[in-house]
Amino acid sequence: MDIEGSEWEALPIMFKNGDFQNVQQFAIEIHAKSIINKTEEEAVSLLQDMWNILLELRKLGFQRVSYEGTPFIGSLYKTPNNEAIPTCGEIFYIRRP
Repeated sequence: MDIEGSEWEALPIMFKNGDFQNVQQFAIEIHAKSIINKTEEEAVSLLQDMWNILLELRKLGFQRVSYEGTPFIGSLYKTPNNEAIPTCGEIFYIRRP
Protein backbone atom coordinates (compact mmCIF):
# COMPACT_ATOMS: atom_id res chain seq x y z
CA MET A 1 0.00 0.00 0.00
CA ASP A 2 1.51 3.30 -1.04
CA ILE A 3 -0.89 6.21 -0.71
CA GLU A 4 1.59 9.02 -0.13
CA GLY A 5 0.87 9.94 3.48
CA SER A 6 -2.83 9.13 3.53
CA GLU A 7 -2.08 5.82 5.25
CA TRP A 8 -2.44 7.53 8.62
CA GLU A 9 -6.08 8.35 7.86
CA ALA A 10 -6.82 5.15 5.92
CA LEU A 11 -5.44 2.55 8.34
CA PRO A 12 -7.74 3.40 11.29
CA ILE A 13 -10.74 3.21 8.95
CA MET A 14 -9.51 -0.13 7.60
CA PHE A 15 -9.09 -1.45 11.16
CA LYS A 16 -12.60 -0.31 12.10
CA ASN A 17 -14.10 -1.90 8.97
CA GLY A 18 -12.34 -5.23 9.55
CA ASP A 19 -10.51 -4.96 6.24
CA PHE A 20 -7.54 -6.97 7.57
CA GLN A 21 -9.65 -9.97 8.60
CA ASN A 22 -8.46 -12.21 5.75
CA VAL A 23 -5.07 -10.58 5.14
CA GLN A 24 -2.00 -12.72 5.84
CA GLN A 25 0.73 -10.39 4.59
CA PHE A 26 0.86 -6.68 4.12
CA ALA A 27 3.40 -4.21 2.72
CA ILE A 28 3.15 -0.49 3.25
CA GLU A 29 5.24 2.53 2.45
CA ILE A 30 4.92 4.90 5.38
CA HIS A 31 5.34 8.64 5.07
CA ALA A 32 6.15 10.90 8.00
CA LYS A 33 7.18 13.99 6.06
CA SER A 34 4.75 15.99 8.16
CA ILE A 35 7.39 16.11 10.92
CA ILE A 36 9.80 18.09 8.75
CA ASN A 37 10.16 21.68 10.00
CA LYS A 38 8.35 20.83 13.25
CA THR A 39 9.83 21.39 16.67
CA GLU A 40 11.23 18.31 18.36
CA GLU A 41 8.20 18.14 20.66
CA GLU A 42 5.76 18.43 17.74
CA ALA A 43 7.65 15.78 15.78
CA VAL A 44 7.65 13.38 18.73
CA SER A 45 3.89 13.87 19.19
CA LEU A 46 3.17 13.19 15.52
CA LEU A 47 5.45 10.14 15.49
CA GLN A 48 3.74 8.77 18.61
CA ASP A 49 0.37 9.02 16.86
CA MET A 50 1.79 7.18 13.84
CA TRP A 51 3.40 4.55 16.06
CA ASN A 52 0.07 3.92 17.81
CA ILE A 53 -1.57 3.29 14.44
CA LEU A 54 1.15 0.80 13.50
CA LEU A 55 0.72 -0.94 16.87
CA GLU A 56 -2.82 -1.82 15.81
CA LEU A 57 -1.29 -4.13 13.19
CA ARG A 58 0.49 -6.00 15.99
CA LYS A 59 -2.79 -6.29 17.89
CA LEU A 60 -4.25 -7.91 14.78
CA GLY A 61 -1.46 -10.52 14.84
CA PHE A 62 0.91 -8.97 12.32
CA GLN A 63 4.65 -9.11 12.84
CA ARG A 64 7.08 -6.80 11.11
CA VAL A 65 9.42 -8.80 8.90
CA SER A 66 11.43 -6.00 7.36
CA TYR A 67 11.85 -2.26 7.24
CA GLU A 68 13.85 -0.24 4.77
CA GLY A 69 14.11 3.52 4.93
CA THR A 70 13.66 5.30 1.62
CA PRO A 71 15.66 8.51 1.93
CA PHE A 72 15.36 11.10 -0.78
CA ILE A 73 15.97 14.83 -0.89
CA GLY A 74 13.15 16.71 0.76
CA SER A 75 12.16 13.80 3.00
CA LEU A 76 14.91 13.92 5.62
CA TYR A 77 14.26 15.12 9.16
CA LYS A 78 17.18 16.91 10.80
CA THR A 79 17.51 16.11 14.50
CA PRO A 80 18.82 18.68 17.00
CA ASN A 81 22.17 16.87 16.62
CA ASN A 82 21.98 17.56 12.86
CA GLU A 83 21.45 13.89 12.05
CA ALA A 84 19.39 13.27 8.90
CA ILE A 85 16.68 10.64 9.35
CA PRO A 86 14.48 9.36 6.49
CA THR A 87 10.79 10.10 7.01
CA CYS A 88 9.66 7.47 4.50
CA GLY A 89 10.13 3.74 4.58
CA GLU A 90 8.77 0.40 3.45
CA ILE A 91 7.53 -2.11 6.00
CA PHE A 92 6.55 -5.72 5.31
CA TYR A 93 4.30 -7.56 7.78
CA ILE A 94 3.09 -11.15 8.04
CA ARG A 95 0.34 -12.43 10.29
CA ARG A 96 1.62 -14.76 12.99
CA PRO A 97 -0.03 -18.18 12.98
